Amino acid sequence: LGKTDGIIAPFCIRITSSMPQGAGLWVGNSRKQLFTRTVPATISAIERMFNLKEGRDFWWGQPPAKLGIPKPIVKPKDWSHVISFKNGFVWHLISLEVKGSANSMTVNSIIADEARFLRKEKLDAEVMPTLSGITHPTNHPGFTLENPYYKSTLFVSDAALTQRESWLEKEEEKCTKEI
Repeated sequence: LGKTDGIIAPFCIRITSSMPQGAGLWVGNSRKQLFTRTVPATISAIERMFNLKEGRDFWWGQPPAKLGIPKPIVKPKDWSHVISFKNGFVWHLISLEVKGSANSMTVNSIIADEARFLRKEKLDAEVMPTLSGITHPTNHPGFTLENPYYKSTLFVSDAALTQRESWLEKEEEKCTKEI
């Protein structure tokens, strides 16, 4: 299995399942990368591997109101760059080419594919502060540090080819948990 099928899709589903009505970020260098490569491939893997179906189990944007899908704890005002799941979890699609695209957000998890191309300084300044973790109004156990996916990050990539791209290998040494 490759990165998408073997790592990203299962991680995404574990996060989504463990924190109903929570929120996460899918981070990309550009909207084009997210919308043409990263997210479609991951969605395809989710459909194949977990028997979930777009329009039934998840939606690009807001799910139809008539379905009575639970609302996320922190509801997006603009659903155009959101993937929402049947349990109310939402994934915000964030492009680092847009200045401040993640500012003032609060999320439970962050996923990034092709992370070697992401600017570490921009990640640290604009994305990582969002990982303060949403709390659940009814104290759902998934929204505590007992859940290994709460306040989790997943950065995957091919090997770095330049010094600037090698930031991910340096970060790997700081990892404390493997899931």
